[in-house]
Amino acid sequence: MEFFGLPRIRLVGRLVEAFSEAVQSRDLRVVMVESPAGWGKTRILQELYGQLAMRQPRPAYWPPALDVSQRHCVFPDRVQPVEGARPAWFWWGWSCTRTSGTPGFAAAAAGEQVTAHLGGIAAAIAAGDRLWRQRLSYAVTAATLLPALGVLHDLADLIDKGADLDEVATKARTVLQTRSGLIAEAFDRQGGRTIDVTGWSKAAAEVGQAADVLTAVSHLLPLVLVIDDAHDLDPISLQLLATLRQRRLVGLIVLTACTRSPDGEVVEGEFARWLSELAGQGRVERHRLARLDLASMAKIAADEMPEVSDPGALAVVTECADGNPLALRELLRLPAVQDAVRTGRDLAGLLRSRTP
Repeated sequence: MEFFGLPRIRLVGRLVEAFSEAVQSRDLRVVMVESPAGWGKTRILQELYGQLAMRQPRPAYWPPALDVSQRHCVFPDRVQPVEGARPAWFWWGWSCTRTSGTPGFAAAAAGEQVTAHLGGIAAAIAAGDRLWRQRLSYAVTAATLLPALGVLHDLADLIDKGADLDEVATKARTVLQTRSGLIAEAFDRQGGRTIDVTGWSKAAAEVGQAADVLTAVSHLLPLVLVIDDAHDLDPISLQLLATLRQRRLVGLIVLTACTRSPDGEVVEGEFARWLSELAGQGRVERHRLARLDLASMAKIAADEMPEVSDPGALAVVTECADGNPLALRELLRLPAVQDAVRTGRDLAGLLRSRTP
């Protein structure tokens, strides 16, 4: 699907720029994209991925694009790099979409993304500067930090000795089963509050260890963490995010969240309070999506129903959608609306009956 809207194209360009600035300055940037539901926030993340993938060294490690036909696709389903490819950055996608009335464990669902790419992480370490790896090993030894960081010392040593990357990945996966330092930090940050983690402890430990690995290697492998629908973050994932934000990471965190109205604030909750605190400290760059312009909406409508020759009928539907591309697509996929557009029946009356 074509990507529409000059302000949105510019926003994607700004996100690419923010990532480049973070890598150059060796620090972490946090960017927030907010709007009402259906305005195209996820698509912004998907286009960011595509732009970074286009710029990666060859042979390419990451696929060229995410599946933009899937509303909440924020990580590639299949990554099959060719021989000799290694990642220049690590893309970590969390989707907070609720499948029921309560939030799921978003970070845990994304944890396997890291363990699936341990071979690529190992390759990035192998290609890194030896002095940097020596510094990493020294930090691990001197501070006795975390089990996951200990893996990296052994991992670099194995690579230096010519070990097969599959062997390295297997070794790292074994260590990742231990309890996480990051998740322990997250629990500590609860300040005495109790959270229900029944059935989540093991998953929390594993994703915490995965985050520890990415933190440790981010100077060689900058992190791009995208969190879609962050207003629905569960308590543990939010604490993991807050802890990551305070670590010495190199990379970019991009968050999307829904507002109740075009000019309103992010949907109330724990995430909104955390965001407000971060914004008060000047530590987040915020962008508000505007309604998609009429010309772009008209192009979407024409793509959805290319057989319709009367632009006036499509314009009625476009106006009803009020700059919301998802609402426009959903309206044009309704059989009753399709029939009214084709036959010229009381389209305006039909739309009035279907909108609040």
